Amino acid sequence: DVSLMMLNGIAQKLKFKALQDKAREKINEIAESRDLTLEELEDRLAPDLDLDANGSLILDFGPRQFKVGFDESLKPYVREMEGGRVGARLADLPKPKKSDDAELGKAAVERFKLLKKDARTIASQQVLRLETAMCSRRRWTDQVFQQFLVEHPLLRHLVQRLVWGVYRCAEDESYGGELLSGFRVSEDGSFTTADDDAYCLPEGNDIKIGLPHALELPAESAAAFGQLFTD
Repeated sequence: DVSLMMLNGIAQKLKFKALQDKAREKINEIAESRDLTLEELEDRLAPDLDLDANGSLILDFGPRQFKVGFDESLKPYVREMEGGRVGARLADLPKPKKSDDAELGKAAVERFKLLKKDARTIASQQVLRLETAMCSRRRWTDQVFQQFLVEHPLLRHLVQRLVWGVYRCAEDESYGGELLSGFRVSEDGSFTTADDDAYCLPEGNDIKIGLPHALELPAESAAAFGQLFTD
């Protein structure tokens, strides 16, 4: 999946046209072989970086453990685990001490270095993908939205920091539609309104999920969501 994601990145933005065209040709072949559109294939390309279901990772130094989280740009950070509780956010992963397990500490440091490198590559592509989806007015079904965005171990950190919209579209349409309401995805995967009240998605085959442009959101709703994210 990582190789496929990198190939897709070449197809999207490499300046060498011949290689870009060849990469795009391969991506289209793969999408066709899986009976998917190019956009549907891209939904399935984001690697999970071996994160747990909550989108985190424990780095083990032996006597000390550190929990990895991600900020709104998918940049990883660490917090030290203290007696099973998560401590304050640290500037970086500390160097192992003499009292730490040497082999575990070395493996954890290398794992975090690789994680930062991979996350940096993935973040640039996924932020661009969602921005493109917003501008093209792309819509997802509830099932695809839940499986490949809300529940994705890595992308969930990005999803939780965006305002999402519920749209009424034609059943067989994946673009456009009428914006019915906005919502956000909370840390536990549930949905809330701008007032932080619980929100349930409407039912129906004509209901789709998308990223509303700022111009689509009423000023009052945008301000309320802004305050909620600030809090």
